[in-house]
Amino acid sequence: MISVIEALQASGLYSFTRADLRDKLDISDGALKSFISRQVKGGRAVHLRRGYYSVVPAEYLNSGALPASWFIDGLMKHLGCNYYIGLLTAAELYGASHHKPQVFQVVTEASNRPISAGRNFIHFYKSSSLKQADTVMKKTTTGYMSVSTAEQTLIDLVRYMSECGGTGNVVTVFSELAPEAISKKLKKLLKNEKTPVVQRVGLLLEAAGQQNIALVAEKVLANRSYRRIPLSRGSNKPEDSYSPRWKVFFPPGLEPEA
Repeated sequence: MISVIEALQASGLYSFTRADLRDKLDISDGALKSFISRQVKGGRAVHLRRGYYSVVPAEYLNSGALPASWFIDGLMKHLGCNYYIGLLTAAELYGASHHKPQVFQVVTEASNRPISAGRNFIHFYKSSSLKQADTVMKKTTTGYMSVSTAEQTLIDLVRYMSECGGTGNVVTVFSELAPEAISKKLKKLLKNEKTPVVQRVGLLLEAAGQQNIALVAEKVLANRSYRRIPLSRGSNKPEDSYSPRWKVFFPPGLEPEA
């Protein structure tokens, strides 16, 4: 029976559903369920969600699962959920890897419970504006996956700052990611964002030493009225510094890690 799993790998398939195996095995539903259960217990497959499984090749037995990038696109299609790889995971794909993310971060249009698969921890973040997000398809070992552009990632890091290590970590990521962003693209996206998001993006770009691209946010704000806000929601403290340019209160000493 184990040859079936190996046959999937040989044909380039690293994930499967019960229906996929039912087509390959002439056995009853009960026997099929027992077979899959044995593969999971033996570490040769991982149950990801609602009848969807990932194969675990011999070389990945120690880690307990394939890298999430190998199966995430198939999983999300199986769930019928639009998505893109974002936040710190997307930033790492663009070379901003000062701190390797501890979880694989996925932005979705619907709420999803986290997934633990071997050493993989996949977290989902619901976005009501996912369909308007700027994304690209990036090649993976097994196909392609949707990933936020560098410009979209900068904006999302502000939206989900607390889930990305806080202001100190985000400003460091900005310093590494901003050089990958195209000013014209960022300006187009920022025009559709709420004013507080634009203020925070501008402040972080300036703090990250990215003065040229920070001008983009300043130009977007030029025709808007805006008020004083904290860099992260609910974090305004008496000792905070203040930027008249962005009208943003921020922690003193905010700068990228060396």
